[in-house]
Amino acid sequence: NVEVTTDPWFLLNCGITEGRNTFAHSELRGIGLPGWIDVTSFCHQHFNKQCFRKNCPWAHTTEQETSAVNKEFDGNVHGRGKSFYSRVAKALMTADDVLMPRGFGCVFIKRPEMAEYVRLTALLAQKLADEKFSFVSIMDLLVSTCEAAYRYPDTAAVAIVKKVLRDQRQQDLDRLSARVTWSVAFSREHNLLESVVDKPRPQATPKSSVQRPSNLRATAPAFQPGRAWSSGHRASDSQPTPQILTRPEVSKWIGGNAAEQLYWGGA
Repeated sequence: NVEVTTDPWFLLNCGITEGRNTFAHSELRGIGLPGWIDVTSFCHQHFNKQCFRKNCPWAHTTEQETSAVNKEFDGNVHGRGKSFYSRVAKALMTADDVLMPRGFGCVFIKRPEMAEYVRLTALLAQKLADEKFSFVSIMDLLVSTCEAAYRYPDTAAVAIVKKVLRDQRQQDLDRLSARVTWSVAFSREHNLLESVVDKPRPQATPKSSVQRPSNLRATAPAFQPGRAWSSGHRASDSQPTPQILTRPEVSKWIGGNAAEQLYWGGA
């Protein structure tokens, strides 16, 4: 069993928190599950330059990152819980557009091997998309690419993934997003990739309708095949009198000897 230390829904920030969580630390909203794991994995003693262990099991920030955290805490980095981690994330965060759902989340601990994997997966997806491979043939790869970006949102890889997603047709993007959203957020009611791509949906073209010419009377009777309208009007009628059209008289020559009927007056 995995011990649950916090309600994770606010980390995804994709609408699922509505009605469930009134979490106040906005700096943690949207950092993603990997971002939360990173921000809770730092060595607190290292922040105060007091860690002297040779093989410390906790992650150590760079000198620049340590200075940023110390500046946020005024040189006294102590604490636990969401309030503490919220201030650490605020000090280490470099851009707001990485937060979910607009972005893929945050990463605070550098892992070169994971970054390499995410970039290679993204580059492969871009290559196949540029070669005009069908969406169906590369859908599984696109799902893996998006999942990898959410697992380790490397900046270079995320830029490639966003470009590939923007080139997809809207219906294909919706299909892809349904699988990715279920994998990342366990939800079938939201659309994570739509927020990431952030492109307007195509508007439905209204169906053209035949307009009645303005010079026709609204009260004119409906047309009926086999009828024609006479030009005359009766004094008591406001509508023209219909006149039945008769078929032309059948030629009396049809079915007989035309020469005999013409010259000898045959019946």
